[in-house]
Amino acid sequence: MAKSRKAVRRAVPKYDPMKSNVIKVGVVFIIISALILAYAAGMMK
Repeated sequence: MAKSRKAVRRAVPKYDPMKSNVIKVGVVFIIISALILAYAAGMMK
């Protein structure tokens, strides 16, 4: 059990940066899509 717990502790930090990167990419994508929608709405008017 101790070995598996240590392995989990070592694995967790590796996954955290990936999650933060995915969140950052998602936020940037949402912001860009919002700007594109706002620009398209302005062109339609």
